Amino acid sequence: MRKAAIIIVVLVGGSVATAGEAVSEINAKFDYLSGNMDSFEGHNLAGSFSVPLSTNFGFQADGLYTHVSDRDFTGAGGHLFWRDWDKGLLGFAAATVHEDGIDAYESGLEAEYYLNKFTLAARLGIAGIEYDGEPVPFIDTDVTDFYAGTEVRCYPLDDLMVSAAWDHVFDNDLLTARFEYLTPIQGG
Repeated sequence: MRKAAIIIVVLVGGSVATAGEAVSEINAKFDYLSGNMDSFEGHNLAGSFSVPLSTNFGFQADGLYTHVSDRDFTGAGGHLFWRDWDKGLLGFAAATVHEDGIDAYESGLEAEYYLNKFTLAARLGIAGIEYDGEPVPFIDTDVTDFYAGTEVRCYPLDDLMVSAAWDHVFDNDLLTARFEYLTPIQGG
């Protein structure tokens, strides 16, 4: 069964990498998402923390809290990646989400290609979900499945990103529109 949701994301972030570096310095970002998943209202708070490992390698840790219907989910993830700001990004990502009676995970590859003011992104991997009780009504699932996603990002201004994305996981399709603005907040 296919389901779709529209989510609007507003992101506030710290510093970003400069040209030629994967991650120029330690930085963080925070997201708030709100939307509808098969008629169930949802709210999501997420944060990421990135650190440079070398000139072209970086690591990002992610955390999240999501409330959908009457359920509260928590999660964590990580990305190990190579980035060249003139070309693109290649990386490995893994994540897990937990709620009483539900454990889900995914791991796979991610890639980005940079083309002037546009970024083309893709991700592909394996996802699994385990239930100790009844499945939730807003996620149609197979126990183990593939996931895939694509995204097109546009940077009309240096500090503003607008994107549209499609993700498929557990027989669910998710459409996302995002707006990201880099605030002038800098680290000490």
